[in-house]
Amino acid sequence: MKFLFPSAAVFTRPLTCVELVVVVDDKTIRVELDRSLIEKLMHKETVQPEEVRTFLQTVRRTLELVIKSHLFAHGIPVAGELVLSAGDLEAAHLA
Repeated sequence: MKFLFPSAAVFTRPLTCVELVVVVDDKTIRVELDRSLIEKLMHKETVQPEEVRTFLQTVRRTLELVIKSHLFAHGIPVAGELVLSAGDLEAAHLA
């Protein structure tokens, strides 16, 4: 699986989700990280967009594993959109 993961973008205020764009086997996929996933990764209940942006750079490898695990289990979504929650982190045994 060819996997490219450019920089993350935080689009909403107050933070409700984070959207990433990844390229898998030459197909672009929008990956939305649910707030519950971000809070679980950061071990915080309240997060600010600026600190999330910085934090995402430190957990890139973990996010890549969660995304790849989901794609291996379920395939590439036809619509090109994927929403990940805290349950996906646990399912990948990374929680």
